[in-house]
Amino acid sequence: MITITGIFYFLHSTDIDKKEKTSHSLFRNSSQRSSLSLSSTKSQTMGHISENINVMGAFEAMSIGSTIFNGGSEEDEGSTMSETQLQQTGKDPRRIARGYQIELCQKALMENIIVYLETGCGKTHIAVLLIYEIKRQMNKSQKEICIFLAPTVALVEQQAKVIRDSLDLEVGIYCGSSNRLKNHHDWEKELEQHEVFVMTPQILLHNLSHCFIRIEHIALLIFDECHYAQVESNHPYAEIMKIFYKPGVAKLPRIFGMTASPIFGKGASIGSLETLLHAKVYTVEAREELDRFVSSPKVNVYYYGTTISNSLSPHVTYSARLETIKAECMLALITKIEDPSILKNTKKALQRLHGNLLFCLENLGLWGALQACRILLKGDLVERNEVIEVNEECSDDILCGSFLSQVASYFTSECKKDYPIEANCMEADLSSVEALKVPDFSWKLLRLIQILSNFRAIPDMKCIIFVNRIITARSLAYVLQQLRFLSAWRCSYLVGVHSGLRNISRKSTNAILEKFRSGELNLLVATKVGEEGLDIQTCCLVIRFDLPETVASFIQSRGRARMPQSEYAFLVDRGNQKEMNLIQNFTKDEVNMNNQISSRSSTVKYVDFEEKTYTVDSTGATISSGSSVSLLHRYCSKLPHDEFFNPKPRLYYFDDAEGTVCYIILPANAPIYQIISLPQPSREAAKKDACLKACQQLHQLGALTNYLLPDDEVDEDTQDSSDSDSDEEDNSRRELHEMLVPSALREPWIKSKPPIPQEAERMKLDLHLAKGRSVLTEIVPCGASTFDNNEIVLAERFQEMWLKAIVDKSDFASNFVPLGKDDVSNSVSTFYLMLPVTVDQGGSMSVDWKLITRCLSSPIFKSPRDIGFDQHQPFCLDDCLYLANGPTRIDDIVNSLAYVPCKDTFFFVSDVLHDKDAFNLFKENTNYVDHYAEVFGIKMSHPNQPLLKAKQLFRLDNLLRKRGNAEPREKEEHFVEIPPELCVVKILGFSKDIGSSLSLLPSIVHRLESFLVAIELRHRLSASFPEGSQVSADRIFEAITTERCNERFSLERLEVLGDAFLKFAVGRHLFLLNNALDEGQLTRKRSNMVNNSHLFKLALSNNLHVYVRDQPFEPFHFYPLGRRCLKICTEATRVSIHSSHESNLTTGVTTEVRCNKGHHWLQKKTVADVVEALVGAFIVDSGFKAAIAFLKWIGYQFHHKGLLLQAFLHPSYHNNYGGCYQRLEFLGDAVLDYLITSYLYSVYPNLKPGQLTDLRSLSVNNNSFAGIAVNRSFYTYMLCDSNSLVLSVDKYAKFFKTSASKNGVVETVSCPKALGDLVESCVGAILLDSGFDLDVVWNIMISFLDPVMKFSALQLNPVRELQELCQYYNWELTFPSLKKDGAFTVEAIVDGIGVSDTASATNFNKKTAKRIACQKLYLSLKDKGYKTKVKSLEEILKSSKKMEAKLIGYDEIPTDIDVSRANQAVDLNSDKVRNIPIEGHSRHLNSSVKSSSGIRRLSQPTPQRSPSSSDVSDSNSQAPSGDGVKKSSAKSHLYEICAINCWKPPLFECFQEMGPAHLKQFAFKVTVIIEEASNTILECVGDHRTKKKDAAEFAAQGVI
Repeated sequence: MITITGIFYFLHSTDIDKKEKTSHSLFRNSSQRSSLSLSSTKSQTMGHISENINVMGAFEAMSIGSTIFNGGSEEDEGSTMSETQLQQTGKDPRRIARGYQIELCQKALMENIIVYLETGCGKTHIAVLLIYEIKRQMNKSQKEICIFLAPTVALVEQQAKVIRDSLDLEVGIYCGSSNRLKNHHDWEKELEQHEVFVMTPQILLHNLSHCFIRIEHIALLIFDECHYAQVESNHPYAEIMKIFYKPGVAKLPRIFGMTASPIFGKGASIGSLETLLHAKVYTVEAREELDRFVSSPKVNVYYYGTTISNSLSPHVTYSARLETIKAECMLALITKIEDPSILKNTKKALQRLHGNLLFCLENLGLWGALQACRILLKGDLVERNEVIEVNEECSDDILCGSFLSQVASYFTSECKKDYPIEANCMEADLSSVEALKVPDFSWKLLRLIQILSNFRAIPDMKCIIFVNRIITARSLAYVLQQLRFLSAWRCSYLVGVHSGLRNISRKSTNAILEKFRSGELNLLVATKVGEEGLDIQTCCLVIRFDLPETVASFIQSRGRARMPQSEYAFLVDRGNQKEMNLIQNFTKDEVNMNNQISSRSSTVKYVDFEEKTYTVDSTGATISSGSSVSLLHRYCSKLPHDEFFNPKPRLYYFDDAEGTVCYIILPANAPIYQIISLPQPSREAAKKDACLKACQQLHQLGALTNYLLPDDEVDEDTQDSSDSDSDEEDNSRRELHEMLVPSALREPWIKSKPPIPQEAERMKLDLHLAKGRSVLTEIVPCGASTFDNNEIVLAERFQEMWLKAIVDKSDFASNFVPLGKDDVSNSVSTFYLMLPVTVDQGGSMSVDWKLITRCLSSPIFKSPRDIGFDQHQPFCLDDCLYLANGPTRIDDIVNSLAYVPCKDTFFFVSDVLHDKDAFNLFKENTNYVDHYAEVFGIKMSHPNQPLLKAKQLFRLDNLLRKRGNAEPREKEEHFVEIPPELCVVKILGFSKDIGSSLSLLPSIVHRLESFLVAIELRHRLSASFPEGSQVSADRIFEAITTERCNERFSLERLEVLGDAFLKFAVGRHLFLLNNALDEGQLTRKRSNMVNNSHLFKLALSNNLHVYVRDQPFEPFHFYPLGRRCLKICTEATRVSIHSSHESNLTTGVTTEVRCNKGHHWLQKKTVADVVEALVGAFIVDSGFKAAIAFLKWIGYQFHHKGLLLQAFLHPSYHNNYGGCYQRLEFLGDAVLDYLITSYLYSVYPNLKPGQLTDLRSLSVNNNSFAGIAVNRSFYTYMLCDSNSLVLSVDKYAKFFKTSASKNGVVETVSCPKALGDLVESCVGAILLDSGFDLDVVWNIMISFLDPVMKFSALQLNPVRELQELCQYYNWELTFPSLKKDGAFTVEAIVDGIGVSDTASATNFNKKTAKRIACQKLYLSLKDKGYKTKVKSLEEILKSSKKMEAKLIGYDEIPTDIDVSRANQAVDLNSDKVRNIPIEGHSRHLNSSVKSSSGIRRLSQPTPQRSPSSSDVSDSNSQAPSGDGVKKSSAKSHLYEICAINCWKPPLFECFQEMGPAHLKQFAFKVTVIIEEASNTILECVGDHRTKKKDAAEFAAQGVI
């Protein structure tokens, strides 16, 4: 006999009240091969280039019309793309290749070359052939790519289309719009998906610099318009070759350049181009070959104007008037604008506007200049800056608009004097060329109109007019459209795709070109964007309205005339000999260039360009001094900023004995304050040197990543974007995990069964029954019991029996139910028994074996043979009733489970009603006999038998589920009366009381199992770190139970608290650990550490996910010993079993499939919430130390360092030491979030988690903190150098004070973020100053929050409240918006049955505008009586009981802060810093005191010393002082003053010489034109000096 000992527990219950491919036709060409003469220069090659290319095989294969491609040896048959495969695709560029294209491709396969051919000669097809050959020879396993570079977006798109149409390769397009590719993972996907990359060079330079693409992964690098690659230029072409094309690289790409003009710009030469690209220039000498395919246009020169110059011409008068208007606006500018940055930018914009209008006046005439004015007036600020090509943002749009309005008014009046042209041009006589006169039309425009008039009658004529400015293109196009006699010309303009021009997008540009190709348009006025890549075969007239600036521009624009007998025309001023010489020089330069290429035979050796670079050894990321400039600006643009502060580096230049020095002042919130370059020969070199130094230091401090990117441009491995509030996205991130089975229930009984943990031995549980009843249950330990083999069998079969009866009752509808037939050892994960017990008089308990035996002796468990034997046993019929299956003893009927087949229902038989039979009334006038005969068709055989009193077997339910409104409780149980002959007894002795008790067990055991899991987790935490024992199992249980379990408790309140603490703890850790990071970087790092994805990973690494309880208890998923789970889950069947749940997500079904392994679907967010709730559990039960110990255990580390306080320095404040409050704001934000959460958690213990979250959102936000800043007058102590911020803060403070008494006032004044930031930074400063003593901060916060915590006129997010109101009434809600001059106007519109209302708001922040509009509309609808039935938060709070506010969990000891290690200094001698009031222990500071630095116009750039800097590139504030700044000359200082004030540079003139040659002395005169003072001219003549330099210096001092 096997004896098994186990611990038994008694359950005590009490009743209580409770992509698509297209087909192309291939052109057949002649199979005759041309013999060509190729001209080249050198044969030097470099590096290990394209070593896998079989050049000779390629030569043999490239015979035109060949059908056999001998690309490699037989050994390579399996590794290269076969010819058969290529032919199957149908795309073979060799079939349409010209002879010279084949030969040039052959040369390109052997060495790096530059193809010099004019436009239309098919350079792109040579590149296509080269790509084809290289990809054909490439091993399939190689991941090398071909890159085609084009300098403009239009060219990128055009060339990509050509490659796609010509080759069966995957082609990717990458240009300025490729912002979606932000990290290495994105680019790795692109490298996998594409074989040819067509991109702008800036994209490739960026990718090479930051190691998204490595040079050794490129097989072929093609440079379109490669003439931009000049040694002395900063073009990305040059940067790519100088920095990355080095001989030390293991494998370098083949270089192929294409150009129509190898010489581009001043100082350019063919030799420098070849040297930089490490390539040889080739062209086709045999002109006859090219002439077969390319037509050259006829070049004509058209002269205009007269040879006599008239100083009294109207143009002079108009120009003078424009100067006067500009001077008046400049004077108004100085008196109106105080911010030096805005002043400078507005001046620049005014001068650029003035210059553009003068240009239009001179080139188009009065009417053209008027149209230019009107065009500029129509656009907003951004568009206007784009049209006049201004990079800086001008903040005073009104002043620029005033200038344009005055000029337009003047031009209109002048037009009407002699030539009455109205605004709509309809009254003007525009019927002929003769009707047009000077000055309304310039001589140049009249000549153009005459040319167009002469060509208008030619059929199928197409023309392109090239101009140099955007405003000229738009104005000229408008003028030509209005000339009725030129109606044959259908005109439009073509300019670059500028982001500021709303009507000029890439799509609209392509549409214009398509219309031009189709003939819908036949005249285009184009800027230089049309010179390159505008491939329009049918253009036959090209006119240079503005002369080309370079020979390359001349050649490229000439190439647009593609038709035979086409014409290329210049418009030349007859009186301007310089223009006439320029035309001649273009022709000479082209001839010289061709001769130079033909005659060059010298070889240029490899030159290693000594470009300064900085490389990160760990990654290989490299930036040059050139690219460091843009990187530094990009880094600064990523710093935290708002409308009052735009972080930019400020650059100053100083003359040094050894050269020019650049001095960079970084924004106040950058970790570096200043950088000084080494002396350099030029300002540009000094700037590059300083920027490279700055980037190097930023990387070493951690502000730039190891890939030399700003911290927000990080890789996927450090930033996960998976956190989203979208339910759909949350569901899509579910993962399948196995639930832990507690070991106490998991252990099988081999010899003994251990007891359950002590914490669960007396678990009490309140179960909710139907009809408002409840049962209080308690587990009571009753010691150990010993079972023999027979008892084990009986116990297991009894458990199987009652589970079948209670859970799977349908099994008992049959006549035989076998027990003990299933092998449950592989299908169950728990081993425990639930058996009835008896209690003797002494209170001891034992298993009720008598009941178990009686139940198991029921006939239904016996085989038919055994039943037949029993039926022959004699018994007295007097003690029997006739049932459906024969006579049965009454003792066996009462207190048994019976089945009524006609109703397919089970009943507990409670008693026999001897005073009632079937002839008694069933209801009203019907008795039982008639009822069953009528409804069920049953004719009773024994109607005189007494009826049975029975209770229906209840439906098993989840008794743990929380209920809604309590149901009315029934006072008595509900019984029914049943005729005996309708019944079949199924289980003997299975009474109502036994069944009721057993029906409670699934819910109880489920709760016990979950509680045991929590106990196991607690024991694990206790064993891992000492503080783990300080949290209770009940609290752990709460923390691992989600809201989806539908229990009466969940983790959500703890999660709210844990989330706030996690934000505080991680924020404090990052603040102290990363001195160099700004607020934005700290915020991003904190977000990455506390986001759901990171917490999920930590939970997985510590196996915490197995403890999560995330599903409500479903009784039919209850699988203890005795009830086999039919879903046997293995690795092979796991997916198929649980995939059905994924489809349920779309249908709204929440029930999951349960398997024998206990797998369930978990969201990442759910697991992350459990981690946060566990943190909250440690805080509530133990404190900060235990919570931090838990965080350390799962992977966090914390350290303390010290920092100095700077709580009131706005980042715009240009002090001499750097630093601002933003880092302290980050710290204060985290601590306030936790303290306010702790306050609400303790004061309102009965609030639901959602209400708690809403209340916290109302308290922890910028507007609430701004109110504190105003009430406490914090804003009067803020140090800033932004007048607009001061005005905005004062405006809001005044509004807040005057409207504070009003209830629910709509916010009509925008709240500056800086106000709320002050409170957060102040709290952060107090926290640091107190050594992280939260008690100090808590006491101060309580006094701070008095006005906030009154909760008068509480309102949630008005957008949310308005949406909920509209959903309640089924209204439609829309938010149309408009952006103008940088401000957003958002309108909230409600439309529904019986209601139509609207409200609008304007703000620089779109979200703020939307919120204000919603608030207005919500209050308007509320005043009209519309509201939902849901109680408002204010009503809930009024009815809630308030408790004492407590700081939950704080048990740390304050730490001494080492202020000597502060990373950013503050001027501690400043009263403005020392007198900041913190809760009544500081003296008040005069609020009228303001920073003098940068508030007024910068007339003296360096007031602290004289003389100083020589120039400032961004004079956002004053030049710094300090030992690091070298003293500069007065001459340089004067240049700086003029630059800052946007005046013309001072004119230095040697005024007088005197004395003999060996004693000669010089006097200099300096002239400065002050434009704001009506062009006041200031002249100063200095004394004589023996050196010219000293004389000039003396004169400059006099002017200053």
